[in-house]
Amino acid sequence: MWTLAVRKLRGREAALMQAAVWLLRRPVGHLGDLREFVDMQHLLTTKEGVNITDSQTVAMRAFSSYLGEPVQVKYTVDPVNSIAALIHWKAVMLMLARMTSSEREYWRTQFPIPEEVARARPRAFDSHFHLDRTLRAMGLPKDTTFQSLLARSPMEPGKEIEVVGTCACYCDPVTYPTKEHLATLPEDMEVAVGVHPKHQYSQEQFNRVVQELRQLILLPRVGAVGEIGLDHSVPREQWAQQSVMLEKILQLVEPRHVLVLHCRGITGDSGAEAYLLLLYYVKKAVRPDQRIHLHCFSGDSYVRDQVTSAFSQLYFGFTSMAAKFNNQQSQAVRGINSERVLLETDAPYFARPGTKCSAPNQLFRTASSLARYCKMNPESLLATSVQNARRLYRRV
Repeated sequence: MWTLAVRKLRGREAALMQAAVWLLRRPVGHLGDLREFVDMQHLLTTKEGVNITDSQTVAMRAFSSYLGEPVQVKYTVDPVNSIAALIHWKAVMLMLARMTSSEREYWRTQFPIPEEVARARPRAFDSHFHLDRTLRAMGLPKDTTFQSLLARSPMEPGKEIEVVGTCACYCDPVTYPTKEHLATLPEDMEVAVGVHPKHQYSQEQFNRVVQELRQLILLPRVGAVGEIGLDHSVPREQWAQQSVMLEKILQLVEPRHVLVLHCRGITGDSGAEAYLLLLYYVKKAVRPDQRIHLHCFSGDSYVRDQVTSAFSQLYFGFTSMAAKFNNQQSQAVRGINSERVLLETDAPYFARPGTKCSAPNQLFRTASSLARYCKMNPESLLATSVQNARRLYRRV
């Protein structure tokens, strides 16, 4: 047992020394240099602070003793007050983020990341993203695996998550998935197929699209219909066809489906007119207990109350756009039961500054945008939204 313990401590020292050489780009004689480097990044600072558990403290004290360093009464990573604090999972993730892809791969192979590091990442469920559009935005072929897609989208240091579920939304008929392609998708990925309301078609094209959609949503792998709805941010002459298309597609929705709705009002308007018209059509077509995901919600309290009173199984989806909500919109969020909140990236949209597009592993940004309205920290909101999404899709 003693030998195994020493072997683990030696492994941690060797891993940190290798990281120091890569990150500092010079020979390193002491891990104090690495501690200073990590501390100077100022990326481990959070309003809530970084929690260090009792078991982590025990591990840090053992590492301090092994290194011949002072044993701290309390270890911190803000600031990093000890070399031993570098084994905290947030410090490890920060170092990984600063390495090149080849260095990360070598480090992970030679010095396996402790299980507690992987477990420490908040679990997340991206309830709405566009797999086809994201692959296209990244310049990747359509048969690219989901994990390869995530690998092309590095997470921000301190905002790493473990994606444990997603809903891929296909709303462009030209890139509808085939039955064969659906079979290749991850098991924890839900699939929604619909027609975005901004699409315009001739009568012949419209009939063909509806027929194709009808065949797709019969497949067991497709558990949701959407996104469909109304979008009045486009010229008025397009609104009539949106209503016709919405009514036609709503006829295809079965009780087993989750109905994914899109709604936008006139640019600069509260959107109440579009939301209430959408509600009118949906109430006529589906039962009050239909499971509904109101995607990218941006309505006010009146709209919130109208839709929740009409449907008992309605969930509200939010993107990072919540960071720019006005007072009316933020008040609406505060009145929503946390058990009905879903988080979305809507990838490839709402990319963080300096990046080309978003991806499901960027969901922490959405959680941060919404958390202040829900009186929760981002980690707690992520955990709650995972349970909500699994309940919506009957995964629990």
